[in-house]
Amino acid sequence: MAQKHAAPTQVSIAPLKEESALEQFVAQYWKPALAIGICVTAWVLVGQYRSEQAKASEDQSWNTLAGHVEIERVLFSSESNDSPPLDQAADEVNGSVAGPWARAVQVRQKLNIGDVEGAELALNQLESDFPSHILAATQFEVGGEDEEATTSIVANLRSAIESEK
Repeated sequence: MAQKHAAPTQVSIAPLKEESALEQFVAQYWKPALAIGICVTAWVLVGQYRSEQAKASEDQSWNTLAGHVEIERVLFSSESNDSPPLDQAADEVNGSVAGPWARAVQVRQKLNIGDVEGAELALNQLESDFPSHILAATQFEVGGEDEEATTSIVANLRSAIESEK
C-alpha cells in the first residue's frame, strides 16, 4: 500500500527561532516610540528657536538705541551734545529691555539742551512704565568719600530737573 502525503496547504514550517520578549516589545512599539521621539525633538527645536528670536529682538532694541545716541556721553555727562532728539528712538524701544535706558537717556538729553518740561515728561513716563526697574529701584552711592548718600538714577534725574526749574 502506498503512503499518502500531506497536501502542500497542510504543511506548516516551524520558526527557526522564537522572538524574545524584547524583540516582541520593539516590534510592537517602535512606531509610537518614533513618533514620541520626533515630537520631543520638535519641541526642543521650537524652544531653541524662540529663545534665539527673543535674544535677537533684545539685541535689536539695543542696536536701535545705540544707533541714535552714545549712551555714556548723554547719560553721564552734563555737556550739551549735538545728538538728535531721542523721542522717536525711546518710543521704538519702549517695550523692550532697552526701553527704560532710552527714557533715562532721553531725560538727560533734554536736560542738556534746556528742555526741562520735556525732561520732566520723559521722566514721568519712565517712572510710570518701569517702576521696579533697576534705574528706579536700586540705590547707588553718590558724592565723594566723605558723603554716604545713596539715590537711584531716577531720583538723581528728578533732582537734576528740580535744580533746573
